[in-house]
Amino acid sequence: MKKSLVIIVLTVFVAGRVYGQLSVGGGVAWDTSNGNGYKSNFNSSIDSKMNTKLFGGYIFIDFSYFEINAVFGSANIHLTKNNTNNEKQVFNLNLIAKLPLDLGFLIFYPALGVDAFIIRDDNKTLAETLQIGFLTGAVIDFPIGSFLFLRAQAFFAMRFPDLDMRSEANQNQLLYPSADIKTVFGMGSKIMIGAGIRIF
Repeated sequence: MKKSLVIIVLTVFVAGRVYGQLSVGGGVAWDTSNGNGYKSNFNSSIDSKMNTKLFGGYIFIDFSYFEINAVFGSANIHLTKNNTNNEKQVFNLNLIAKLPLDLGFLIFYPALGVDAFIIRDDNKTLAETLQIGFLTGAVIDFPIGSFLFLRAQAFFAMRFPDLDMRSEANQNQLLYPSADIKTVFGMGSKIMIGAGIRIF
Protein backbone atom coordinates (compact mmCIF):
# COMPACT_ATOMS: atom_id res chain seq x y z
CA MET A 1 0.00 0.00 0.00
CA LYS A 2 2.76 2.44 0.96
CA LYS A 3 4.69 1.57 -2.21
CA SER A 4 1.57 2.27 -4.33
CA LEU A 5 1.08 5.68 -2.69
CA VAL A 6 4.74 6.57 -3.32
CA ILE A 7 4.38 5.60 -6.99
CA ILE A 8 1.21 7.70 -7.36
CA VAL A 9 2.83 10.74 -5.73
CA LEU A 10 5.95 10.43 -7.91
CA THR A 11 3.84 10.00 -11.06
CA VAL A 12 1.82 13.13 -10.29
CA PHE A 13 4.99 15.09 -9.50
CA VAL A 14 6.73 14.06 -12.74
CA ALA A 15 3.61 14.69 -14.82
CA GLY A 16 3.31 18.15 -13.30
CA ARG A 17 6.90 18.97 -14.22
CA VAL A 18 6.47 17.66 -17.77
CA TYR A 19 3.03 19.03 -18.58
CA GLY A 20 2.96 22.26 -16.59
CA GLN A 21 1.54 23.50 -13.32
CA LEU A 22 -0.16 21.09 -10.94
CA SER A 23 -3.36 22.14 -9.19
CA VAL A 24 -5.95 20.33 -7.08
CA GLY A 25 -9.39 21.32 -5.89
CA GLY A 26 -13.09 20.59 -5.89
CA GLY A 27 -16.60 21.96 -5.84
CA VAL A 28 -20.17 21.17 -6.90
CA ALA A 29 -21.44 19.71 -10.16
CA TRP A 30 -24.68 19.55 -12.13
CA ASP A 31 -25.15 17.11 -15.01
CA THR A 32 -28.14 16.43 -17.26
CA SER A 33 -28.51 13.97 -20.14
CA ASN A 34 -31.71 13.39 -22.12
CA GLY A 35 -32.78 10.92 -24.80
CA ASN A 36 -30.18 8.21 -24.20
CA GLY A 37 -31.56 4.82 -25.34
CA TYR A 38 -33.17 3.26 -28.41
CA LYS A 39 -36.10 3.85 -30.74
CA SER A 40 -38.05 2.14 -33.48
CA ASN A 41 -38.74 3.83 -36.80
CA PHE A 42 -42.06 1.98 -37.11
CA ASN A 43 -43.38 1.35 -33.59
CA SER A 44 -42.85 4.11 -31.04
CA SER A 45 -44.35 1.98 -28.24
CA ILE A 46 -41.10 0.00 -28.23
CA ASP A 47 -38.97 3.10 -27.66
CA SER A 48 -37.04 3.45 -24.40
CA LYS A 49 -35.13 6.57 -23.36
CA MET A 50 -33.19 7.42 -20.21
CA ASN A 51 -33.10 10.96 -18.81
CA THR A 52 -30.73 11.72 -15.94
CA LYS A 53 -30.29 14.70 -13.62
CA LEU A 54 -27.24 14.59 -11.36
CA PHE A 55 -26.22 16.86 -8.51
CA GLY A 56 -23.10 16.18 -6.50
CA GLY A 57 -19.59 17.14 -5.54
CA TYR A 58 -16.42 16.81 -7.54
CA ILE A 59 -12.67 16.79 -7.10
CA PHE A 60 -10.01 17.48 -9.70
CA ILE A 61 -6.32 17.11 -10.43
CA ASP A 62 -5.24 19.63 -13.03
CA PHE A 63 -2.21 20.25 -15.20
CA SER A 64 -1.81 23.14 -17.63
CA TYR A 65 -3.11 21.18 -20.59
CA PHE A 66 -5.31 18.47 -19.11
CA GLU A 67 -7.55 17.75 -16.15
CA ILE A 68 -8.87 14.65 -14.46
CA ASN A 69 -11.98 15.06 -12.34
CA ALA A 70 -14.42 12.77 -10.60
CA VAL A 71 -18.05 13.55 -9.71
CA PHE A 72 -19.88 11.76 -6.91
CA GLY A 73 -23.56 12.28 -6.30
CA SER A 74 -27.18 11.26 -6.54
CA ALA A 75 -29.07 11.27 -9.83
CA ASN A 76 -32.73 11.13 -10.73
CA ILE A 77 -33.11 8.45 -13.43
CA HIS A 78 -36.27 8.67 -15.55
CA LEU A 79 -37.09 5.80 -17.94
CA THR A 80 -39.68 6.74 -20.55
CA LYS A 81 -40.66 3.14 -21.39
CA ASN A 82 -42.42 2.54 -18.06
CA ASN A 83 -42.45 6.18 -16.88
CA THR A 84 -40.50 5.49 -13.69
CA ASN A 85 -38.25 7.73 -11.61
CA ASN A 86 -35.52 6.40 -9.34
CA GLU A 87 -32.74 7.97 -7.28
CA LYS A 88 -29.40 6.28 -7.88
CA GLN A 89 -25.84 6.90 -6.76
CA VAL A 90 -23.60 7.90 -9.65
CA PHE A 91 -19.86 8.06 -10.29
CA ASN A 92 -18.69 10.19 -13.22
CA LEU A 93 -15.05 10.33 -14.38
CA ASN A 94 -13.97 13.05 -16.83
CA LEU A 95 -10.70 13.37 -18.79
CA ILE A 96 -10.33 16.83 -20.30
CA ALA A 97 -7.75 18.32 -22.67
CA LYS A 98 -7.58 22.11 -22.65
CA LEU A 99 -5.58 25.04 -24.03
CA PRO A 100 -4.79 27.87 -21.56
CA LEU A 101 -5.32 31.43 -22.78
CA ASP A 102 -4.15 33.95 -20.16
CA LEU A 103 -6.32 37.07 -20.39
CA GLY A 104 -4.85 38.77 -17.34
CA PHE A 105 -7.72 38.83 -14.87
CA LEU A 106 -8.78 35.31 -15.86
CA ILE A 107 -7.50 32.24 -17.69
CA PHE A 108 -9.78 30.85 -20.40
CA TYR A 109 -9.46 27.23 -21.58
CA PRO A 110 -11.29 25.90 -24.65
CA ALA A 111 -11.70 22.22 -23.83
CA LEU A 112 -12.57 18.78 -25.20
CA GLY A 113 -12.99 15.61 -23.22
CA VAL A 114 -14.44 12.16 -22.64
CA ASP A 115 -16.49 10.98 -19.70
CA ALA A 116 -17.49 7.70 -18.09
CA PHE A 117 -20.90 7.80 -16.37
CA ILE A 118 -21.64 4.86 -14.06
CA ILE A 119 -24.97 4.33 -12.28
CA ARG A 120 -24.86 2.18 -9.17
CA ASP A 121 -27.47 -0.57 -9.40
CA ASP A 122 -27.41 -3.60 -7.09
CA ASN A 123 -29.04 -5.72 -9.82
CA LYS A 124 -26.49 -4.89 -12.53
CA THR A 125 -22.73 -4.92 -12.97
CA LEU A 126 -20.79 -1.68 -13.37
CA ALA A 127 -20.06 -2.62 -16.99
CA GLU A 128 -23.81 -2.87 -17.71
CA THR A 129 -24.50 0.67 -16.49
CA LEU A 130 -21.39 2.35 -17.95
CA GLN A 131 -22.16 5.15 -20.40
CA ILE A 132 -19.33 6.67 -22.46
CA GLY A 133 -19.65 10.25 -23.62
CA PHE A 134 -17.86 13.16 -25.25
CA LEU A 135 -17.57 16.72 -23.94
CA THR A 136 -16.93 20.09 -25.54
CA GLY A 137 -16.90 23.39 -23.70
CA ALA A 138 -14.73 25.70 -21.67
CA VAL A 139 -13.00 26.13 -18.32
CA ILE A 140 -12.45 29.54 -16.70
CA ASP A 141 -10.11 30.23 -13.79
CA PHE A 142 -10.24 33.41 -11.70
CA PRO A 143 -6.89 33.75 -9.84
CA ILE A 144 -6.94 34.84 -6.20
CA GLY A 145 -3.39 35.74 -5.26
CA SER A 146 -0.49 33.55 -6.32
CA PHE A 147 -1.85 30.10 -5.48
CA LEU A 148 -5.65 30.12 -5.08
CA PHE A 149 -8.26 30.34 -7.84
CA LEU A 150 -11.98 29.98 -8.48
CA ARG A 151 -12.99 27.69 -11.34
CA ALA A 152 -16.12 27.50 -13.52
CA GLN A 153 -16.62 24.80 -16.15
CA ALA A 154 -19.42 24.35 -18.69
CA PHE A 155 -19.72 21.54 -21.24
CA PHE A 156 -22.09 20.21 -23.85
CA ALA A 157 -22.24 16.44 -23.39
CA MET A 158 -23.13 13.62 -25.79
CA ARG A 159 -23.54 10.23 -24.10
CA PHE A 160 -24.09 6.78 -25.61
CA PRO A 161 -26.44 4.09 -24.21
CA ASP A 162 -25.06 1.63 -21.69
CA LEU A 163 -24.60 -2.09 -22.31
CA ASP A 164 -27.88 -2.95 -20.58
CA MET A 165 -29.85 -0.60 -22.85
CA ARG A 166 -28.10 -1.89 -25.98
CA SER A 167 -28.84 -5.50 -24.99
CA GLU A 168 -32.50 -4.60 -24.45
CA ALA A 169 -32.62 -3.00 -27.90
CA ASN A 170 -31.18 -6.16 -29.49
CA GLN A 171 -33.70 -8.36 -27.68
CA ASN A 172 -36.58 -6.21 -28.88
CA GLN A 173 -35.25 -6.31 -32.42
CA LEU A 174 -35.43 -10.13 -32.28
CA LEU A 175 -38.99 -9.98 -30.94
CA TYR A 176 -40.07 -7.38 -33.53
CA PRO A 177 -37.99 -8.03 -36.69
CA SER A 178 -39.72 -5.29 -38.71
CA ALA A 179 -39.40 -2.62 -36.00
CA ASP A 180 -36.00 -1.31 -37.23
CA ILE A 181 -34.71 -0.48 -33.72
CA LYS A 182 -31.71 1.84 -33.43
CA THR A 183 -29.78 3.02 -30.38
CA VAL A 184 -29.60 6.79 -29.92
CA PHE A 185 -27.25 8.96 -27.87
CA GLY A 186 -28.35 11.42 -25.22
CA MET A 187 -27.44 15.08 -25.12
CA GLY A 188 -27.14 17.39 -22.17
CA SER A 189 -24.95 19.74 -20.20
CA LYS A 190 -22.41 19.61 -17.40
CA ILE A 191 -21.65 22.56 -15.11
CA MET A 192 -19.02 22.55 -12.36
CA ILE A 193 -18.15 25.37 -9.98
CA GLY A 194 -15.36 25.15 -7.45
CA ALA A 195 -12.02 26.34 -6.18
CA GLY A 196 -8.47 25.10 -6.30
CA ILE A 197 -4.91 25.60 -5.15
CA ARG A 198 -1.79 25.54 -7.30
CA ILE A 199 0.83 23.13 -5.92
CA PHE A 200 3.65 24.13 -8.31
